[in-house]
Amino acid sequence: MRVPPLVGRAHAAGSGAVGSVDDEAGSLLHVLAAGRGVCRAAEIGTGTGVGAAWIAAALPPGAPLFTAERDEPLAAAASALFSDDPDVRVLVGDWRLELGAQAPFDLIHVADEGAMHAVDEVVSLAAPRATLVVSAPSREGGMGVMQQHAAWLDHPRLDAIVVSAGGASDLLVAVVRG
Repeated sequence: MRVPPLVGRAHAAGSGAVGSVDDEAGSLLHVLAAGRGVCRAAEIGTGTGVGAAWIAAALPPGAPLFTAERDEPLAAAASALFSDDPDVRVLVGDWRLELGAQAPFDLIHVADEGAMHAVDEVVSLAAPRATLVVSAPSREGGMGVMQQHAAWLDHPRLDAIVVSAGGASDLLVAVVRG
């Protein structure tokens, strides 16, 4: 998949940023965001905005993307990246408060490590049949991805699977049962 211009700008603005979404994972986010029925999207853990850029580049005009980042300098960098896009709102602060007021969402990307352990809280932000994408740590991590995300895989309201997008990390993809 070719890299959208917005993603190229995000890469340039956040070059070398730890935890940035790689192009393989970003491509998956892009495809899911382009899917029929995605009218509202959210991201937990904006960083410099690479993941949000992949999502925003695929959403139809008028479909809002709310992305929450607690680190003010990172949020400022992402806000600058999306300053010309009225559909992208970079929220500064705790994702629970910032995104809770905007829910429900049809697509949620979880890139914040704390949120990865708050399954029920993330699911509460989702619309029925929403897609959730959880960035998983690199396969080089000590504990296996399946074990780290057992709460997602075993959640009674989710159908979930861990997939490799071909990059350095795995992703957990889940759909909220109706």
